[in-house]
Parts: sequence; structure tokens; C-alpha cells
Amino acid sequence: MVTYKGKISEQGSSEKRRRMFLYRGEIEKEGSLTELTDISCCTLRSRGSFVLQDESLFYVWHGCKSRAHTVAGSFSAANILAQRVTSKEKPTVLEVQEGSESKEFWKCFDKRKQEYFNLLQDDRKYVKSLRLFNLFEEKKQFVYKEIEYNGRAPKVAAPYPFLQSDLYMAEQPALFILDAIYTVYVWVGWWPSHTPDGEVLAHTGSAETAKAT
Repeated sequence: MVTYKGKISEQGSSEKRRRMFLYRGEIEKEGSLTELTDISCCTLRSRGSFVLQDESLFYVWHGCKSRAHTVAGSFSAANILAQRVTSKEKPTVLEVQEGSESKEFWKCFDKRKQEYFNLLQDDRKYVKSLRLFNLFEEKKQFVYKEIEYNGRAPKVAAPYPFLQSDLYMAEQPALFILDAIYTVYVWVGWWPSHTPDGEVLAHTGSAETAKAT
């Protein structure tokens, strides 16, 4: 499955010059490509695999910590995507390993953004899945609920099981904790400070919890 950004009416020609996709899925037959808004090397992540389309040329970039199932699944997905190209030139799919990129590959990105956070010098193992927890108040008790990833497979690590939209689509104010194995992030949502009539709202519930955190 391929998820494109924007509305169909805004897509124009399906053969837009450049597109960038993140591969997600722990089982190859259930894998999917999600188009990213920012075509920038800043988007690259060492634990994942990405597909960069430059007209009829497809680069499949594998991060240095990308797992075997992600590498295989992304390459398969890129070939399926390439078959949909209707240009006169025959589609070409090339695999690229992090740290061994060609000049032609980097030319596809904005020259002003040539740096990104990578794990090339990180000797630690990344064999666990990220976990996301929603924290909230219920019956005057501070509780949490783990957010399930529907595509998770037993004994297979999911490097990027969640999207930013999972946070922004939650009822606000919201409070999440993301367990990224070696780093734990606390994400605080937002809450209105005034009503449409200008009345000041008291910060209660998740708002006060967020401050306490």
C-alpha cells in the first residue's frame, strides 16, 4: 500500500518529479510506503529504510541500523512502486547503504540541508520496538494506556511504528511518553487558554499533569 500526501485534486500528475517515502511494516506482504512532506536528508533515520523517487529512478536508502526485514520489505515495495511509473524511460531501482551514498543521491536533496542525525558511530544495538503511552487522569487517578501498533509482528522489532499524526489526532490536551529504547521523550499537547467568547479557561486535568511532569 502507498499513502500519498495531500488530496487527490492536489496531486496533479502522478509522476511528480520527486517523492520521498518511509517504509513501514514488519511483514513484507503487509508493508506500506508513506509519502513524506519534507524531501530532505534531515528526514533520514538510521533505523529505517526510505524510498526516494526521482522521476523514473528509485533510490532505496537503508539506514545502518535498518533490520533485515525492513531492508527486504522496502526494496520489494520500491519495485512495486516503480512498476506504476508510466514515463518513457524504464524505471530503475537502486539500493543505497547509509555511509556509501553517491553524489547523485545527495543531489536529490536541498543543498541547504545536508546534515541529519545518524547512528553511524553508535555501537549500541537497536533490536527493540518503540513504545508509546498515553497518560491521563481518570477518576482522580493518574493512569496510562499503551498505544498499540496494529502492524506489529511477534518477535520482530518495529523501528518507527508511530507517526506524528498519532499525537496530533489525539484529544487535546494530551500527554504522551515515547520509549525510544535509549531515550525517553515526554510529549505535551496543547489546550485552549480562552473560550471563543474570551473567557479564561482554568488549566486542569492533563494540563496540570503536564506541568507536574
